[in-house]
Amino acid sequence: MAKITNLDQLIAANVDGSETLPVVKGAKSWRVRLSDLFSPLTAMINAMAPAAAQGAMAAASLTAWVDSGMATVNGYYINNSGAAVAVTGYTYLDYTIAASDIAFRATGTVSGNAGVVALAAYINSSGSIISRELVGDGSGNQPYSNRDLTIPAGTAKIRLCGITSATLALTVRRVVSGIADQVAANQSAIAAQASAASTTALKLASISNALISWQRPAYTVEAGYYYDRLTGVRKAGGTWSNIVVPLTGTESAVRVTATVTGNGTALACYFDAGGVFISSELAGPSTGDQPYTNQLLTLPANARSVAITGRTIYALSLDVLQVRAVSADLDTLGNTVSGLSASVATASSQTALAYGLLTYWRRPSYTVEAGYYYERQTGTRKAGSSWSNIVVALTGNEAGVRANASVAGDATALAVYFDASGALISSQFAGPSTGNQPYTNQLLTVPANARSMVVTGLSSQALSVDILMTRDLAATDTKAQAGQSALASLTTWWASGSVVVDGYYINSAGAAVALSGYRYLDYALDGSETGFRATGTTQGNATALANYLDANGTIISRQFVGTGSNLLYSDQDLTVPTGTAKIRLCGISSKDLSLSVKKVFPNAAQAILALQAGAGTTLPITTVGDSMAAMLAPVVAGLYPTRTTYAQGLGGQVTAQGAARLGAKQVTLNVSGGQLPASGAVTVTPSIDLLYLYSRPNAVSCRVMVMGVLCNLVCAASTGAYTLQPVAPLGTALTLPNGAATPMQVVSGMVQTTDPSTAPALDTMLKGVVICRLSRNDTAAMMTQAGRDSVMADLAAIVAQVGSYGGKLIMLTGTNGNYDLPTGTATGAAVADAATSAARLSGIAALNAAMLAAWPDKVVDPLGNHILLGGATSRTVNGQTFMVLDQPTLNTDGMHESTATGQPRTGALIKAYITARGW
Repeated sequence: MAKITNLDQLIAANVDGSETLPVVKGAKSWRVRLSDLFSPLTAMINAMAPAAAQGAMAAASLTAWVDSGMATVNGYYINNSGAAVAVTGYTYLDYTIAASDIAFRATGTVSGNAGVVALAAYINSSGSIISRELVGDGSGNQPYSNRDLTIPAGTAKIRLCGITSATLALTVRRVVSGIADQVAANQSAIAAQASAASTTALKLASISNALISWQRPAYTVEAGYYYDRLTGVRKAGGTWSNIVVPLTGTESAVRVTATVTGNGTALACYFDAGGVFISSELAGPSTGDQPYTNQLLTLPANARSVAITGRTIYALSLDVLQVRAVSADLDTLGNTVSGLSASVATASSQTALAYGLLTYWRRPSYTVEAGYYYERQTGTRKAGSSWSNIVVALTGNEAGVRANASVAGDATALAVYFDASGALISSQFAGPSTGNQPYTNQLLTVPANARSMVVTGLSSQALSVDILMTRDLAATDTKAQAGQSALASLTTWWASGSVVVDGYYINSAGAAVALSGYRYLDYALDGSETGFRATGTTQGNATALANYLDANGTIISRQFVGTGSNLLYSDQDLTVPTGTAKIRLCGISSKDLSLSVKKVFPNAAQAILALQAGAGTTLPITTVGDSMAAMLAPVVAGLYPTRTTYAQGLGGQVTAQGAARLGAKQVTLNVSGGQLPASGAVTVTPSIDLLYLYSRPNAVSCRVMVMGVLCNLVCAASTGAYTLQPVAPLGTALTLPNGAATPMQVVSGMVQTTDPSTAPALDTMLKGVVICRLSRNDTAAMMTQAGRDSVMADLAAIVAQVGSYGGKLIMLTGTNGNYDLPTGTATGAAVADAATSAARLSGIAALNAAMLAAWPDKVVDPLGNHILLGGATSRTVNGQTFMVLDQPTLNTDGMHESTATGQPRTGALIKAYITARGW
């Protein structure tokens, strides 16, 4: 097996084999993705890493930041020898490092005496100073808040020093009390994964590198201009250069190398198809240069060009991650790269891959409120036209929180934290007194007792929050083992077929030179190889077993150079350098000389399908949506009697309500009296009537989190009135700081009772197969483009939400029926006039087409399937012709699928889809 020396970003690639799903409309067949056909291979990308990295990251996922507890000593500063010297106005603290400490952060303010005072001094076990960090420059006060410290080897004690009038504190990351047992309990799972990781990680990298490659597109580096990061305007600048590259929206990843400086610049500026500026990323520093090497960019979904700015004196380049063909079955991979961005691993090293094994970032539902900020010293919400804020509920179990925003004005802070009672705890990253301070993916230090936080930023800049989630080690271990087995079944070693030429050796320049007693062979790489092994015997220090040549025939390097005696190699793994076009092996004539090549099977696509067909699965299935989804649930349950199925359809629901129930759309509450009661329930009004049920014959309830408190949300039968009640009595009423806009986080599915204790957890449902059937009740909205755009936005939020949990999503298009025809035209017709009917039928068709275009790998078309199977009648309405579903496909109401015909056909279509994808 070849040694992989550069583990690059790994992805699960798409496949277009001979397989097709059932014809859904107009004889159109579906492409089926590798990542969806073969989920274990995708999972394995995040699952392989060396044992040491896995263990370290497992420990990191079970640690927390805690206060060091060290008292400060006033009236002293720490000099450059690490000694405490009596001086009024300074304070210091000492901390002796413990074996369980992982990392350190310091808060303090350095001032005065350039080069004399430092925030941190590092002392060894003998009391001698090793080094200092964050040294004052004499130009005034320099505050640091939760600044990560770089601890040199041999440090036994950390001494912090700052001015007395400012806070001086040290926080330490260590294993939390009670968590050590969990680490020990997970050791067997970690060891099980690590036992095969040393070879499997290499196999994974090898096969992934066979499927993907970084390619440099054609572009021109323009000197003398940069792109302004706030406006996207191209401006003259003698020290800058730029690259402008068009985008298609199908790029799986983009990376750049450049150096930026000056806070008017950014590494990347993004523009839409009309050339309108969208946003910028990685702003230049106000002073000094900031270099980036192979920096992965975050492309906005609607970006159609990117401008890269960098200093002219430094290298400037851009690469795009592309899928390449590896066999006859996979030769159309390059045409099916849409949607790969979600599969791109952000890691470029084994340690980062191990981090991905245990954690992942997920964006919670929230609302960006414009025109207000939260004052950092009091936590008060105040009006300010230049500001926006996000309020995020916390549970105390978050593995990490990061934010993007730009703050300004020293009354503001990037983050302000509140406890369960709504009282202010603290703030972090105060705004500067002058100018803007941008933060990109800034890690926040969330106090342990924080149950809500507010991120404040300038309205003119992007504002977002992400939560670091922890994966299930045992589940990942299962996926890793499945991935190892699957990988072995997709690749094998082949004889290279190269002809051996006797009477020549290969010299140090890679050239064949006539000499009896030697032989050589040539092998030209075709890009599909995942490994190389050589067999041969070298002799004499002028020869080498392996010689690597580029496309121009120039030697790149040699491997296994001969000595004065014979050196025999049998199936020796080769390390082939980047850029190699040809391998030349050389050995003595009296011994065998051969090359073996590891490649993906030529029939890989069929092998994947065969693997999945026999794999079996126990993923739960959820049908969520409106009355059509409710009627489909028992059909699906009958098709999969051994699986757990969750019926989550509510008659009369529109797409926005379905998205809210899945936690994909932010819901806020107007709470009567502004408090959660000490006991009992309180009347609330949600911003979205998420538990709506047509005619409200039954109560509907679910569980939600409000300010870190688990509550039952109940919508009463008949009246539709909402009440909120903490699951466990609080004992003391909890004041809600957000008034009429208190954020609520959905944490369970719904049940049609007043007690949601039996409702399935949202996390459980969204990790399985989710069948989403919505939009049938959005017909009024679908008659306009703006309405269809709104429905599509809610569907996109559902796609993102299910994807963030790793679930498998099936989205069903909307159906039509006689119910949509003008009054008197057919049985069940309910639309008053022909013009409205035509607009309604056209709107359903337009939304279905938009769904199929946006998510071709997720959308199943029951309307097209019914038409294909003869379940529709041609109708002319207002001068337009439509295929409209009729009996026996539909019930006599002209809307819902019939039990005998319509529902079984849609059930069979869904089962065929699930079977083809191996779900």
